This record gives sequence, C-alpha cells and structure tokens, in this order.
Amino acid sequence: MKRNLIPLFIFIFLFSVVNSCQICLKENDICGINNHEMCSYDTTCFNNTYEPSNQNLKCTKYLREGDECGAGNLRDLCIEGKCFSNKFATLTEYCELNTDCATDELVCNNNECRLKPSANCNGLNSNCNYDEYCLGNSCAKIKLEGESCIYNSQCLGPMSCKNNVCSNQLLGLGANCKYDVCNYNRDLYCSDDICIEYFEPIKKSCNPNATYSQCSELQKCSCSDEKCYRYLPTPMERFKASDDLYKCAFDNKCSLDESLFYNTKSCVSKNCKEIICGFSDTFGAKESDDCGKNAFFRDRYCNSSIKLAQSITSLFIILFFGFVITF
Repeated sequence: MKRNLIPLFIFIFLFSVVNSCQICLKENDICGINNHEMCSYDTTCFNNTYEPSNQNLKCTKYLREGDECGAGNLRDLCIEGKCFSNKFATLTEYCELNTDCATDELVCNNNECRLKPSANCNGLNSNCNYDEYCLGNSCAKIKLEGESCIYNSQCLGPMSCKNNVCSNQLLGLGANCKYDVCNYNRDLYCSDDICIEYFEPIKKSCNPNATYSQCSELQKCSCSDEKCYRYLPTPMERFKASDDLYKCAFDNKCSLDESLFYNTKSCVSKNCKEIICGFSDTFGAKESDDCGKNAFFRDRYCNSSIKLAQSITSLFIILFFGFVITF
C-alpha cells in the first residue's frame, strides 16, 4: 500500500491513551511519580527548577506566545526572554528571524528563507519549493494527474504511477493494494495487501483497567461508562482527509512537509485549517479517558484565540508518535 501523510495526519489531536483509567491532576499538583496520573487540559508536567528531581515536577500551564520564559522553559522557542512560534517558513517563504525557517539548512536572508551555502534539501520537503519534493539530496518536481512517472512517490498525494502515468484511479473490492489505494468512497480499505470492505465495530461492555484491550482495533474502553467507543478515524476517513489536505496545500502553494501541517503559522495551516479541524471533530478520546488533553489540543489548534508558544509539531512528536496504526 502506498504510504503518505496519513500516519501523521490522523493523530493530530490524539493524546497517548493508555488502557488504565487516569487520575486527572490540577495546576500545581505534583506529577511524574505515578503512571496513572495525568495533568489536565492545558497543563503539562514540567520542572521549573534546575534540580533533576521528580519532586520538582508540577502540572504547569503551557506558556502562550509572548509570555516571558527562561532557560528552563522550552529552550528552542524562548527568544530573548519571550516565547515565539518558530520553524514555520519553508524555502522562499517570508521570515524575520533564522528561527522562523523550518529547517537547519535554511537561513533568513532579506526576509526570505534560503538554503545555506553548500546546503542541499537533505531529505526534507521544506527545503524545496511547494511544487517539489526532496529526493535524496535534490529537489524534484511533483507529478500531477496525467503526467509521466516512474514511481508512486513522484505523484501528488495518494495518486499512483500506472503505466508510467500518474493516475487517481482507486482500487475495487479484492484488488491488490500493496502499492495503491483502495476506493475509500466505497468503504474499502487495504488489509494484508487486499482491498476489503470496512464494517463498524460493535459497541460492547468492557473493563477499562484490563491488562489487554477488550475493544476492537479503532476503539477504546471508556472509563466513564465502561463501554467500547471509536476514538480513531476509519481508514477511509483518513485517506479522504489526507487527499483533501494534499490538494489544498498544493493549490495554495504550500509545502507538503507534514511537519508543518500543525504549526499554526505555516502556510498550509493558515490555508487548510478547516480541513484539519473538520476532520478532527469526527473522533477523539473522551475527557474522562485523557483528562481533557484531546479537547485542549483541538482547541489550541482550531481556536485562534489560544496561541501556545510550543509548536504543535514538536509537542505531538513528544507525546504521541510512539503510537502508530497501519492498515
């Protein structure tokens, strides 16, 4: 099956949910001692001192953009004592500081992110123009539908290279999907390299503190009513949203680097946020299961009045990306 943005895109607002029920801590509560405790909503377990002791870890509110910060808070985002967003501008995009540029290969020169002398794209799409992708150390043009190709990776989004032409043709029931995409519009998804039909798992009673999951693959056992509920998107929802997001990014001349999709100052975030936020409303953990983290990160990204200093990308990498589901 062709790989694309989907593993990153689907977990944008998902907190790492564990099997056992969590004890939700409030601001200033001591944290980091019990694995079954979690800081609630807009707080994180943070050491405000320089002493490496769990006793100094407290549930602390995330700093907002413009808040004062020190060496102990979010070092990479603390600029001259204040919190700023960073790493949102790609090649040729507007910048004011070097920290605005998305990668270490870029530097802000005359208010434009440019490659450093002797630097190459180094495997990162952010170091290429919006209509290019990084192939090894060189930028190559993204192929659109009907254009010649050799590999699937050359084609935009979920398109496949069929007979040396980029094609948006989706596969039917029973087709081999090792390198291609099943017709998600007909509730088909790829399982063991074969397109099969998706059926919604049955809701049933469960024990949230069981040593193993008693729910289906996309479900979680709720701590509030001890019933299985779906907290992950279906494979079809993921492909459809990913396809829409690819097209939106390209049409708005935004880099297709997935690390920028959740940075509120990036081009793709500014132009395609409705797709991301609309998609996230269809799934997510209940507040009783993640102490409001899922709701907070959705609010943080979709509500422009909440401007956290910490970039959404770095935060999610730390919290979530040990958890990946592949279909």
